[in-house]
Amino acid sequence: MKPTTMLPRLACSLVAFLVGGNLVAAAVPAEGIAQTADQVNGSTQYHLTFNDEFNQYDPTVWQTSDFWGMRNNAGDYQAQWFCDPNFTPADGGKKAFNPFSVKNGILSIVAQPTPEDIFSGPDRQPYVSGQLTSAHKFTQRYGYFELRAKLPPGKGLWSRFWLLTDDGVWPGEYDVFEVLGKNPKITHQTTHFRDIQRPHAAYGAGYEGINPTDGQFHTYGFLWEKAGVTWYVDGVPTLRQINRINIPMYVLIDLVVGKDPGNLWPGNPDDTNTWPTALELDYYRVYSNDPSLPSVTPQKGYTPSILPNGFTVVNRPTKAVLPPSWAAGDVGTPDLKGSSTWNPETGEWMLKGAGYGNQGQFAGKPTTGDAVVTATVTSSTIINGNDVRAGVAFREDWKNTSKEVSLVYLVEYNSPKISHSIVLQSRGNGPAVELARVKNTDAPAKMRLMRSGNTFTASYSTDDGRSWMNIGEPQDMDLPETVQAGLVVGGNQNSYQRLSRAIFQNVTVTKAP
Repeated sequence: MKPTTMLPRLACSLVAFLVGGNLVAAAVPAEGIAQTADQVNGSTQYHLTFNDEFNQYDPTVWQTSDFWGMRNNAGDYQAQWFCDPNFTPADGGKKAFNPFSVKNGILSIVAQPTPEDIFSGPDRQPYVSGQLTSAHKFTQRYGYFELRAKLPPGKGLWSRFWLLTDDGVWPGEYDVFEVLGKNPKITHQTTHFRDIQRPHAAYGAGYEGINPTDGQFHTYGFLWEKAGVTWYVDGVPTLRQINRINIPMYVLIDLVVGKDPGNLWPGNPDDTNTWPTALELDYYRVYSNDPSLPSVTPQKGYTPSILPNGFTVVNRPTKAVLPPSWAAGDVGTPDLKGSSTWNPETGEWMLKGAGYGNQGQFAGKPTTGDAVVTATVTSSTIINGNDVRAGVAFREDWKNTSKEVSLVYLVEYNSPKISHSIVLQSRGNGPAVELARVKNTDAPAKMRLMRSGNTFTASYSTDDGRSWMNIGEPQDMDLPETVQAGLVVGGNQNSYQRLSRAIFQNVTVTKAP
């Protein structure tokens, strides 16, 4: 959900630092998490999945407004407008401001007072600056995230490198660094998360081993593993915590200018500030030890990062690997290209797909005669104003007009409530038709769809497959002897150009008993 204000996040951050946090200047193990990769994920071999050496500003990989398209969040003590080289003010301004410049492989995010000929209407803020985010473009779960940057000094400046979950629901945030101009010797490192007991909790600390605004480049790394997370500054581990977030995340890198009358967090610029000023970026890289994720071709100037804890950087095939006989692709005519990945080490699937009804991403294999397809949906995205359907299906073929029977886990957002259901649906010669629905079914949702001749029976389990309950009546559909059986994901994103995402486990396609 789109937050109406970020003020509670900052207030809780401040409490965490002043009450529950410890300022540290050296490696600090915490909470008894595993200290080596082979204790956590079973592999120390990481490969490059995202790479920007900032030889140019690349709008194809970066978005310059946040997840919801906002360029200023007044509740977050912000006095700047995040601009875009191609953004034209809608409030009568004469021209846009380009906050991005590249020289000698360094991208600068420039902040300065707003020129008089920009933003003459209500969008006008006292300052202009820039933000880079991979929202709706690149997300990843687990891995090593590293930024090499030079942070600007100055009162009221707030440099940030942070990760947010791609489901659009907050809190779900890792702050790799937040550096405030009013106290630049502290590198704030924080987790914001939610659980059954707490709608929002924040645990973090400040690192004082360097001065981030000393005019030098420093590397800031974040190792995200299933069991634990570790922050690094210039290769030194500075904070370790239990991992509390297991949803894919996207990155944000930005330079905020504060508007903070109470001096509660970023503070405010004053007469000592020098304008323009810039957050300078040398590179941003992401690595993964998940063999299902494709690698990227390194850009000019790239040399492998020195990964922590004895990890090694290796080359991986550039294409995602699927199980034998399986194929994946978009069905129907979705607006965005989806994807399917499968981890051969864990058996876990992640599908991303656009559209709804008869459209989406499908991953399946040919099966002949009576068969059963089962899967557990462990999580899926939900963005304001949409629904997400993720489940199992039998399809006639790969054509857009294919007949289909599917059993999906449906998540719907109707403000202020989010509902969860299991839905049986089919498609014959026309649009998809809902046949039956079981409401109030939370993830993980285990589903089974069985074919016996041309009769299809759907069922679901709430005890991990020990017992099954039928949903709806058996459905008759005339399908050929050989069909495609597998997984499907789609979502109605309304006017948003975004992909829905779902994670599956325990996926099987077998002969019927």
